[in-house]
Amino acid sequence: MEIQNAAEKQREYFFSQKAYPYQVRKENLKKLYNLLKENEPKFLEAMQKDLGKSGSQAYGSEIGIVYKELRKAQKKLWSWMKPRRVCDTLANFPSSNYIYPSPYGSILIIAPWNYPYLLCLDPLIGAIAGGNCAVLKPSELTPNVSKVIEEVINNNFD
Repeated sequence: MEIQNAAEKQREYFFSQKAYPYQVRKENLKKLYNLLKENEPKFLEAMQKDLGKSGSQAYGSEIGIVYKELRKAQKKLWSWMKPRRVCDTLANFPSSNYIYPSPYGSILIIAPWNYPYLLCLDPLIGAIAGGNCAVLKPSELTPNVSKVIEEVINNNFD
């Protein structure tokens, strides 16, 4: 029931269209990057407790990948958002055809236990870049990582 309530709140937030503009998406990606950097020691400790991963293993298999994806999303966001011309088809001749990227809506991200950080936050990057809202459901089998994700996200994002 808790996920259903969270999903309903995110749906309402999505329809307010506050997450649509380029600047909002860019700021949210930057904010997420800074929050993850700031809380990196907590995540490393949580992964050690839950999965027994050493700091270098956790960084190499999860944390570093998320940072790379965040930097890529920040760099390419504008080009992902702009309309793209596509080839005309014979059925539409003569015409000009474009794809106008637009947000999808509210997204539920359910993360598994084996890569709880990566598989929870990597899809979140795509959701934010797409102008969507997201509900995160970390694995109950990694309680320490889930707790840190909950603290970081709930205390800093609408």
